[in-house]
Amino acid sequence: MQPYRTEGIILHALPFQDYDLILTLFTAEEGVIKLIVKRALSSSKSKATLTAPLTHVECLYTRGRSDLFKCQELSLINAHLRIREKLSTLEAACELIQAVLTSQPTHAPAPELYLLFKSYLEKLPSGVDPRAFTSSFYLKTLRHEGLMEVEPSCSVCASALTVHSLALGENFCPLHRPSQYLTFSEEEMAFFLQLAHCRSFSQLTTVSLPEALYEKVRHFFRERLEAL
Repeated sequence: MQPYRTEGIILHALPFQDYDLILTLFTAEEGVIKLIVKRALSSSKSKATLTAPLTHVECLYTRGRSDLFKCQELSLINAHLRIREKLSTLEAACELIQAVLTSQPTHAPAPELYLLFKSYLEKLPSGVDPRAFTSSFYLKTLRHEGLMEVEPSCSVCASALTVHSLALGENFCPLHRPSQYLTFSEEEMAFFLQLAHCRSFSQLTTVSLPEALYEKVRHFFRERLEAL
């Protein structure tokens, strides 16, 4: 069988039978794929580190009749050790992983989102508040999937807003909002749009996110994914 080579970031590792591992990998070329690594659990400690979630690896694999590919070789690109030094950054990185797992089907290439994911993991330890990175990634993922078109004005009448009502991925005034919505103040909406549209990590590294806004962004993300 023809071997294929790709780079990717491990999202999940599942023990299989006695010594094998099934890895879920996010790649640029094929999106999310699954690989079986034979006898991974019987190998050295270095091999265990190589197959841990968050690890950026290069992989040589072969395809079979199923969607489960067979890993022939793994080599380390980045273990993201700085992320693992603090609980707050590790928890934030796990949220980024869950955002990918819940938004991306298998074998659906998403090269732009992959590069974004890789960049956010690399920059995450440099921020004062890891929640700013996770919140920004949530919103950028929704934009990537076409599930969010939030503007600072009402999406129906284009009126200026002092209180923002987010529903169905859009912004509404009190007159046009649906029965279920999330309310954002002017300050919160300014934060929200900065997180969604920032073009430089310098806009995230110094931001400290209010807890209430962080929870609203998480709720908005989960709600929009239900539309997939």
